[in-house]
Amino acid sequence: MLYDSHNQFDAFISFSEQDASKASALIGRLQGDKFRLRIDDGPTRSREPLYRTMAEGIQQSQYILVCLSPAYLESKWSIFQNVVNRLLSFEQRRRRLVLVRLVPMDLPSNSEWPGKVSNVYQSEDEYQRLIAHLHSPITLQALLKQLDLEHDPFDYFEAEKMPAESLEETFIAQPGFEEMIDVDQSAVFVAPSGGGKTASRLRLEIYLKQRQSTALAMSEFQRDELVNAPLSVTYNDFSNVVEFVPNVGLQHHRVPLLAAIAESVYIFITEHADRFLGLIDNDRSWFWFYLRIYLKGESLIFRLQTDLRLKADYERLADESLPPFQADSTLGDVFAALPKRLADLSLTAMFILVDGIDGYTETRLPIGQTVLVSPLLDALSLLSLPSVVWKFFLPDTLKQEVQKSAGYSTGRLRIIPIEWDEYSLKGLLQTRLLWASGGKVDDINQWCDRSLNDVNISAELVSMALRHRLLGPPRALLQLGSKLLESQTATILSRDDWNYFLQQVQSDLTQPELKPLEYDLPNLQRALDQLLGKIEDVRDYNARNRVYEAAEQLRVNIRRAEKVTESDMLIEERRRLMQQINDIAYRYMNQTLDDQIAA
Repeated sequence: MLYDSHNQFDAFISFSEQDASKASALIGRLQGDKFRLRIDDGPTRSREPLYRTMAEGIQQSQYILVCLSPAYLESKWSIFQNVVNRLLSFEQRRRRLVLVRLVPMDLPSNSEWPGKVSNVYQSEDEYQRLIAHLHSPITLQALLKQLDLEHDPFDYFEAEKMPAESLEETFIAQPGFEEMIDVDQSAVFVAPSGGGKTASRLRLEIYLKQRQSTALAMSEFQRDELVNAPLSVTYNDFSNVVEFVPNVGLQHHRVPLLAAIAESVYIFITEHADRFLGLIDNDRSWFWFYLRIYLKGESLIFRLQTDLRLKADYERLADESLPPFQADSTLGDVFAALPKRLADLSLTAMFILVDGIDGYTETRLPIGQTVLVSPLLDALSLLSLPSVVWKFFLPDTLKQEVQKSAGYSTGRLRIIPIEWDEYSLKGLLQTRLLWASGGKVDDINQWCDRSLNDVNISAELVSMALRHRLLGPPRALLQLGSKLLESQTATILSRDDWNYFLQQVQSDLTQPELKPLEYDLPNLQRALDQLLGKIEDVRDYNARNRVYEAAEQLRVNIRRAEKVTESDMLIEERRRLMQQINDIAYRYMNQTLDDQIAA
């Protein structure tokens, strides 16, 4: 029955000497049911040995049973509380502690008991429930095994860390995904943090890889026909670009963008060595020189150790070519020349997938993100190339900035929101459960007890994910599911577990059911718009960041004011909130901004 290999005992049981006869009966039954027990028989006269005995028993056991009685409260209760509070976190106490009432009595009013309570004095059914609980797993891995799950269905909050085959198996195509893979149209996909941008980008990579393989395979049988094989390039390393914030120009993207292309070209060459080695010497020499200059990380000669043919070819030809591009060539010049070289490898289209711009300290706020990506959104020389398709995956807070860009205003870019609804989120949850269980589980209610028959757990999680204040719906759903598993103290999800979960996540959710009061909110919204409108006049980067932060604080307070009800706030408190909102708006509009503009 032991689930944690480091535990010597299944349970530590503590009781008062005055209750020895009743406790012995319980101990005998538990031992008869094959439980290995560490028994707290330390003396009650000396506090130090008792403290040490309890600490050792708790550390060596999976569960901790306290036989509660008036005698235990007088002799050991305070010591026990001190020991468990020092050794166990709240979550551990909640999972591992079991209060066993030997006689009818209440828990002391000044005590908090996060664990399970068992009334074994009442009936045989109560004892059987205690046995079932002690057979429940403690660790997440043990719980997953008990639930017949091969994986954690809510793992991989970050799609980048998920294995490609698992991503493909669990990916749910949102409305607009077909537009995402449109070969002929560059586009900007917008979503909030955790809204599925990176997962969509990774799924697009898989699609393009499959399309490339199919096109190249067909070319072996249709040699006279044009092969439409794409090269997928992921551009998500901006570590050498953000150091130039707030003065990022297109030239700062040149080297890191060419490095991203070099990585994709290198992978293609190693996967299609025969096709590459079939090129003439001059063409191969050009590619070798290009890779040697722009590949990041391990040296090219080191990478080629696994393919002796390519290594030998590189050593023979690498020094026989001129530099791939002129030193003074612009990024537009480079991109104009690259497709001709890629066509030698039967690669007739290059997809540039731009993602992860908000992953740096300098780009934490929208203004930093705008500074970083705007040179690319405005680069008509890059966006106009017929054989290069750009797919940007950006935070939805940049939508207005994209609409101001040259790429959007000239029709070279379109904006496609990545949106989630109840139907697509239910599909994601069901797909995740089926993936994790090998097709055995498709609904969380399959592991709930009868007390939750009136609750559709899956539907509740989906509803919460759509109302999450901090995360996009898909990541919110995974985080909520993970917290639900953490809240589960036994193999079966109980009503107590569900209520505890609801308490844990309540602060992350909006409250759509609140009835708004009649505020003068239009004036406040105009103040916010005016505040944002002045940002463009502020030249100092740090000042603009402060203004963005002030605007965000104002926006949050306006939302809060919209949701306040009569029962939530007294008249004076509402007035104080409104004054706070006004102070923020007008302080920044009439003082800070004017000072910065004047400077």
